[in-house]
Amino acid sequence: MTAPLGYIDIRMYCEIFREYTPYSIKLNWRGEPLLHKQLPYLIRIAKDRGVHEVSLNTNGQLLTKDIAQRLANAGLDWLIISVDGVYKDTYESIRIGGDFNLLIQNIINTRMLYDSIKDSPKIRLQICKQPCNENELDTWTNFFKQFADKLRIGNLFDPQGKRGLRVTQPKSCNQLWQRLTISWEGNILPCPSDYVEQYKLGNINDTLIYDAWHSHQLNYYRNTLSMYGRQALGLCSKCSSYC
Repeated sequence: MTAPLGYIDIRMYCEIFREYTPYSIKLNWRGEPLLHKQLPYLIRIAKDRGVHEVSLNTNGQLLTKDIAQRLANAGLDWLIISVDGVYKDTYESIRIGGDFNLLIQNIINTRMLYDSIKDSPKIRLQICKQPCNENELDTWTNFFKQFADKLRIGNLFDPQGKRGLRVTQPKSCNQLWQRLTISWEGNILPCPSDYVEQYKLGNINDTLIYDAWHSHQLNYYRNTLSMYGRQALGLCSKCSSYC
C-alpha cells in the first residue's frame, strides 16, 4: 500500500449525507479509527442525520475509559474489536506491535462501563481464523463471550497460496450489493477490499452516492460476479478478505 495517509475532514464527511441518509455507516477503513481526534463528533453527526446504525472496527489498543465513554455519549451503536487470539503469544504474533494485556484490560474496562450505561453501544469481538489460532477457537469463544454481546469468527483467504491460509473462496460475495466504501480523500469504491483504489466510482465532491450505486460500472461488476463468479472479475479474483 502506497496511498497517502490522512483523516477525513468534517466538510467532506458531511458530503456523504448531502443527498440522503444511509441506513448504516461503519467509520473505519484500512486504518485505526480511534486515532481520529474528531471521531465522537463524526458519530454524532451521523446519528443526528438519522443513521440507524453507526459502528466501527478497532484494534482496541487506544480504547481508554475516556474514549469508551465519549463513544457512548456520541451515540455509537456497535463497537467491534479485533481479538485475533486468546493467548498473548498468538495475538502478538498476528497483531505486530499490539499489547495483548493492554487489550484485555481495555475490553474489561469497556464492558464494565457499558454495563453501567443505559443504551450503551453493543460490543462485538471478532477473530480471523488462520493456522496459528485455529486450535484456540473454542477456548477463545468460551473466554470472550462474557465480555461481548456478539462474537464473530471470520475466515481469511489466500488466492495466491503464499500465506498458508485457505485457498478456496466462495464463488460469489454479497459486498457489491450491500455497501460502498469511501476513502478519507472522498473516493467512492465498490468494495473495502480495493485497498489500492483501482476501481473508483467517483469522488463524493463531484459524484452523488446514488449515481455511484446505480452506475453502469458497478452494475457491470455485479452482473459479472453474479454470472461468472470471482475469477471473472479483477476486483474479486485475488480478494483475500474473509466473508
